[in-house]
Amino acid sequence: ARQIVVGMPYNMNGTETEQAEIVRDFTSTLCRTSLAELGPNVSIWFWDERCSSKEAEARQKSSNPFASTRGVLDADAACIILEHFYLDEGEGAELATIEIEEDRIEAEAKWKVKAEGIQQARQQMLDQRGENLNARKAAMARVAAMEAEKELDGQALPG
Repeated sequence: ARQIVVGMPYNMNGTETEQAEIVRDFTSTLCRTSLAELGPNVSIWFWDERCSSKEAEARQKSSNPFASTRGVLDADAACIILEHFYLDEGEGAELATIEIEEDRIEAEAKWKVKAEGIQQARQQMLDQRGENLNARKAAMARVAAMEAEKELDGQALPG
């Protein structure tokens, strides 16, 4: 993932709803976890989710007026949030950040350890590939030598 989009609940007048504080707390944890696990190249954005549920419900009703919206409305609203984010190319989105410096430093340190482990694993894999390639080349050389020896033995025998 290169970007994570979090729907931010706003009132119709543009102020944040009571739910917004919960979303901000969740996103704070998400920022720390994302940095520690995925690294610094993943951006997390808040995007206005006003009317996304109503739009999702309207879409569902227009496609099948008798279908129940239960269980799918939130997923459809999330898709609408992403659609709008990408259609607007993220213009107007708010970048989520790690507010507490110590938390950012700790998450960066965790990522550094993880990245070093990933790099070591890659190097081990490359080393193993090299060893396997050399073993295959040596086996092929032995087979070629055996075939050449067999040809020489065949020429020496009267036929």
